[in-house]
Amino acid sequence: MAGTFALYAEANRRLESLLVGNSRLQPAAVGGAELVAGTRALLDRVGAPDRTMECVLVGGTSGKGSVATGLAAHCERAGVRVGLHTSPYLQVATEKIRLDGQYIGGAEFAELVEWIWPHLEAWRDPAHLRRRYGAVSLVLAAEAMRRHGAQVGVFEVGCGGRFDPVNALAARAVAITTVGLDHVALLGPTLADIAWQKAGLIKSAAPVVTAARGLPLQIIQREAASYGAPVRCTPADNAALAGALFEVCRGTPAPRLPPQAVRLPGRLEPMGVQQWVWLDGAHNPEKLAYLVRQLHGRPAVVLFGALAGKSHRPMLKILSRLARTLVLCPIEVPGKLPTDLAELTRQAQEWFERVEPAPNPEAALAFALHRRQPDQIVVVTGSLYLVGRLRSRWYPAERVVEARSSWPPRLDGP
Repeated sequence: MAGTFALYAEANRRLESLLVGNSRLQPAAVGGAELVAGTRALLDRVGAPDRTMECVLVGGTSGKGSVATGLAAHCERAGVRVGLHTSPYLQVATEKIRLDGQYIGGAEFAELVEWIWPHLEAWRDPAHLRRRYGAVSLVLAAEAMRRHGAQVGVFEVGCGGRFDPVNALAARAVAITTVGLDHVALLGPTLADIAWQKAGLIKSAAPVVTAARGLPLQIIQREAASYGAPVRCTPADNAALAGALFEVCRGTPAPRLPPQAVRLPGRLEPMGVQQWVWLDGAHNPEKLAYLVRQLHGRPAVVLFGALAGKSHRPMLKILSRLARTLVLCPIEVPGKLPTDLAELTRQAQEWFERVEPAPNPEAALAFALHRRQPDQIVVVTGSLYLVGRLRSRWYPAERVVEARSSWPPRLDGP
């Protein structure tokens, strides 16, 4: 196991070297068209692996990971060979490439990085390296799917749509889940701006499935009409949207899925034998409102962390319905700007009785567990990166790579 993980870890360090030198927040349109064109050029340079399969693009503000995973599960159930590329990963980068229900192996991941590296010479330019990392990740996934013989490739959008590397792919179908205020520094500032970014995934006559409503739906319909693309509206329900997407792709009703087929790590996930800690990677107001509803007023202490560029104030306001005590921590992610913890603390004091900043996620969890009362749970939320880091306390990253699953044998604890 150690050998496999070591291969993975070295390859991932190599990939993440593309992130060094750029942690600026820039609007998606800055260099966006060139990024999409560059991604297409890189795909063609390595043999256009994406053109060997039908590609389905899944974007939206909330639920895109669940919809993409649900579509992949329907394909597996129907006997269709399928690859799934999601973004971002929770604990390890192998999670981003799933082949017929299993993460790619650590050794296979390392071999893919070795394969693509000579093709990246022209990309080692100091400009926009953070976003080029996403393009390379996409190409690795497409090549892994080609080698696997995938008939369908499902690709989750990283951020936005119009200027995301995923938009370099020809689409068999497009899903736009919901449209809400998220990544406003990159995509906004208005809902119309964000909807325009997400509608940019629409191309040719590829059918569109969406749960958007109101002004965002109008913008999506207008974009679709310009391409002659039919639009199918569904309820704002991830399972229904995934089923509808399967139908428009395959021309048959979606097969029934077993209960755990679309289980996602770090989403309303209780940890430990006593289940005192709940992990939920809600990273925008829409997702946090859903989290609060699902907990049905259960007493809690909240541990919150988020990166810069997020709508912190409305997120904190929503979480104040859940708890009176808030523990805050910084999050460090290569290529991304951290939040000013002092400013975040100041904002949080408007909504919470007790606010405690901590120096790192592990210390924050210790603080939160110490502060919880016997009837309370600790809810960790605000960022998938935070959730992924703390999830390793129960499911170590090495075991996830080896098992090719987010649920290897668990290390139990409080």
